[in-house]
Amino acid sequence: MRPTCVLPAGFLLLALTAPSAAAQVPSSASDASGDCVASPCADLVGASVDIRGTVPLGDGLTLDPKVVFRFDTPFGWTENMPSPQVWIWRAGSPDTGPPDATIGGLAGGSAGVTIADDPTWQPESIGYADHTPLWTSREFTVSIRFLAALGGRFRWRATLPADSRRTFDPVARPVDPQPADAAPDQGSVEFAPSDRDGDKYPDAGDPCPDEAHRDPAPGWENGSNYYGCPVTPEPFSREMFLPAAQQATKAFRAKWANRRARARAMRRREIKVRFVVPAGVTRVRMSAQGASGLAARSASVLGERVCDAGPCVVKLKVDPDRVREYARKPLLFVVGAFTISPFLKWSVTSLATPIRMPLRR
Repeated sequence: MRPTCVLPAGFLLLALTAPSAAAQVPSSASDASGDCVASPCADLVGASVDIRGTVPLGDGLTLDPKVVFRFDTPFGWTENMPSPQVWIWRAGSPDTGPPDATIGGLAGGSAGVTIADDPTWQPESIGYADHTPLWTSREFTVSIRFLAALGGRFRWRATLPADSRRTFDPVARPVDPQPADAAPDQGSVEFAPSDRDGDKYPDAGDPCPDEAHRDPAPGWENGSNYYGCPVTPEPFSREMFLPAAQQATKAFRAKWANRRARARAMRRREIKVRFVVPAGVTRVRMSAQGASGLAARSASVLGERVCDAGPCVVKLKVDPDRVREYARKPLLFVVGAFTISPFLKWSVTSLATPIRMPLRR
């Protein structure tokens, strides 16, 4: 029996997961002959793209939304068969020219995502999964940042790379004499999800659909990964932070070099460092941790405090065991300033300075 391409619009998605509360705008390609050779899903029964992920959860938390490509075939996927490949064009780019982005099919079901003309985009590997019955559906998941980098909407087509190991039922595939051939040279499908605030993060994957995304100020980072939301306002500029952070680092070094101050810190398991906060309220964190990238929980000293503008004394807890362990190792003394909004959106800037904490006699 010939497989059919004509399925209800929501079938490809609902067979796997319940829809999120946010509106979803699926985009799909198929044709009545069942092989899609004449449409933008060559040698596939069907192909679709959608956005999945629950946003927000009401307590400031969110599941990470993803762009999900799904491919359906009249046969089962095997591990060594090349996966589908997707060519993507930004809105306005002709689909007869080179693609603006690609998801390339590789053996083992993996693929790499690239954006041709975006020097800031780092190629990323993608998640994939095969689904029953008979493993005839394969899905790729890509970060929501991929969609924003393309401008929030795009046109696409998918195809299967040629593979001599892939076989088709001649009864079910009477139309295409050369299945799994090269990609068609024309045709595409538009994906244009709703985006109320116009920030290129679609409503279905935007924790803040009515607030436009804002990147942090220069020198600050968005540590919350709330893509689609404005970051909480930074209390001061990076230029204002650096002198205070450098002075705090210098003060810590001077205290640790003093034998009496060092002995008192080890005995009391604490050491105090003064930080002059520029205009603005912020949370100040300081730590001395392994230069090899150990987590802050492995720091030999660690402490933080919410400070108003002006002098602020931060009490750092000293871990004598860590201090002894790191006595002959390079460390980083990190001074950071960060702000947190009621919904856990936060911005951070920091200064990491190489130091040593030897236990001199």
